[in-house]
Amino acid sequence: MPDPFIRFDTGIAANVLLFLPVRPSLCTCGAVSRRWAFVTSEEPSWRAHCEVDYGLTAKTAPPLLAISTDSGGDTEQNAMLVTWKAVWLHWDTVSRRLGLSTPVDAHLYTRVVQLWRNLHGWLATEIPAVRATLADGAASDKFSAAEKALGVTLPSSMRMVWGLHDGQNLAVDDRAEEGIAADGQFFNQIFHGLFGGYSFYHNMVCTRMFSLDRMVRWTLKLRRKSSAFAANYHTYIPICANLHTNKMIVLDTATDMVYHNVPNDTLPFRASAPAGKHGLVRWMEEYSHRLTAGVYRAAALFPDEEASRGINLFPQAGPDWTRAVTRGIQVTASAVYTPESPDSCFAYSIQLLIVDAAALQFPSAQLLTRHWRIKDAAGHVRDVEGHGVIGKFPVLRPGGYRDDEQGTQGPECEGTFVYQSCSGPMAGVPPGKGYFGGSLQMIPGTIEEPLGDPFDIVVEEFPIYVPDFVY
Repeated sequence: MPDPFIRFDTGIAANVLLFLPVRPSLCTCGAVSRRWAFVTSEEPSWRAHCEVDYGLTAKTAPPLLAISTDSGGDTEQNAMLVTWKAVWLHWDTVSRRLGLSTPVDAHLYTRVVQLWRNLHGWLATEIPAVRATLADGAASDKFSAAEKALGVTLPSSMRMVWGLHDGQNLAVDDRAEEGIAADGQFFNQIFHGLFGGYSFYHNMVCTRMFSLDRMVRWTLKLRRKSSAFAANYHTYIPICANLHTNKMIVLDTATDMVYHNVPNDTLPFRASAPAGKHGLVRWMEEYSHRLTAGVYRAAALFPDEEASRGINLFPQAGPDWTRAVTRGIQVTASAVYTPESPDSCFAYSIQLLIVDAAALQFPSAQLLTRHWRIKDAAGHVRDVEGHGVIGKFPVLRPGGYRDDEQGTQGPECEGTFVYQSCSGPMAGVPPGKGYFGGSLQMIPGTIEEPLGDPFDIVVEEFPIYVPDFVY
């Protein structure tokens, strides 16, 4: 039979072959004859396939998440390749590694690599102990096994994220599943969740990233425990959770949207990211942005307990953080939404530090009383007054404070006095926005030995609301 391609020039023949999938059809065509081998090896043919399959207009290799052991930083490798065929084959390798039946979205994959680069860089500088917990990426067989076990189709974005890091390796999680308490060398891992945490009173949350295996176990456990979850949320899988899973982040594999659990609510899951495409990637991109912008910082989750150092979700910058200075005493404040604790609704953090000793005009000042004004979304105002804060009466001095409690002189401490508490339930929130602010009354010197008249310092009003992105 005569070769039908003889009557076509190379360009037309290449366009005809464009309708074939590259692998295996196009590669097989190249073995038919010298003419076909020539057509299938031509740059225009491979360039067309790169454009159609991967949306590429430049000979760009897939970005690599290469870790440099010398500097501790990541090496960005956006190499330019020599031929379009090499470009296609490199991207095909990524698609195969992730177990995708269609070509990987090159633009989205590049975004995922970049967000992981941002996380790597921040973690390496601010809290290396958390970075050290990141597991190697999952291979295609792991994704296939998870899909088979759960009866779901994992979105490509999830394959990209977990294909670079298959969650966190935390021995404390393994011990918890075996009913063994976190103690000794494993205790600090409680605070090493990738997606951060907070505390108030004796409540503490720190959310770790699940491996695919742990996702499977917890999804099956939830289905066995709750027939409603199994029936109504069969496409939902937990991807992150607190150690005791009272706070959980889930992914709807059907829509690629991220949700958080809300106990005792008519809707057990609420959105953790605004609606739209690639919800998981947008959720993670926003988180990495907040870290690099200084909104979230590495700090003790329990004030004054350095062993609890982790990623602290009380904002330290941006519109949800406020700062006021009165007579040389700086007060910064912010709040975090606590969906796992409906009776608390919001936790807040107040930080006190003398930043101008000359303006204070006294060697020290002790906190005496508090006055809070809490406004809900409907405009209702609740005033709260009392002595001290959570039973504490700190004596501020330049560079630090004495951590007094009622009737008891406490230890001398360096740095900023921090206390964390909760707002209690609020009408109108969610879905509206409320505000929290007020003043603290200070006495120059100490309560026992006053050096002047009491004066008020301002706690600038800060917002309390359910944010678009919940971590």
